[in-house]
Amino acid sequence: VNREELARLPVDQSLSSVAVMAPGVNGGNSSFGGISFGGSSVAENSVFINGLNVTDFYRRQSFSTAPFDFFSEFQVKTGGYSVEFGRSTGGVINTVTRRGTNVFQGGVQATFQPEALSSNAEDHRYYDTDGAGNPVPVDYRASRDKSSLIKTNVWASGPVIEDKLFLFAMYEWRDNPSRSTSANGNNLSVRDSSNGFWGGKLDWQINDDHLLELLAFSDA
Repeated sequence: VNREELARLPVDQSLSSVAVMAPGVNGGNSSFGGISFGGSSVAENSVFINGLNVTDFYRRQSFSTAPFDFFSEFQVKTGGYSVEFGRSTGGVINTVTRRGTNVFQGGVQATFQPEALSSNAEDHRYYDTDGAGNPVPVDYRASRDKSSLIKTNVWASGPVIEDKLFLFAMYEWRDNPSRSTSANGNNLSVRDSSNGFWGGKLDWQINDDHLLELLAFSDA
């Protein structure tokens, strides 16, 4: 699936959202996160970027990733895949990043998800116990939980040497403020998570049969 096809689909801008469009793939166990392929656990998958395995080999529940706009193609393998995609018994997400061409190009894209347009979660009550073991009702005010997202990316691509050396580079800034209610419903914590991503790809077309590429990006 390429970027042009995904632009026509109502899908969230993440690799996991692309993967769950495939049959037999779901969001996995909420307590562990990740995604599940064909009933396998969330720790039995592999993620590849330009042929490089970027899976977290220690926890097996996460992977190095990049912004959605950094990729050009996505491939989801749910079974019967080649041995080149080893070290997994669940599924594989295989991605290819964008690259430069003989045409100079560039662009700016901004995404805004305001908290004011999000629906409120429902408040609910549960029972805790006091020091004597007696049940105590606690109101959990989930309706106070809010989050918003603002992100802007700038990218450029083109030839360094026409027909031989090509460059693609991108920078993205993200601001994701949020607030959440504590378990007892009395305290409200506020978090402002801001971070930037940079990435670039240099392609050297040695000849018609050989290509050497250099890929570097910050772990988002």
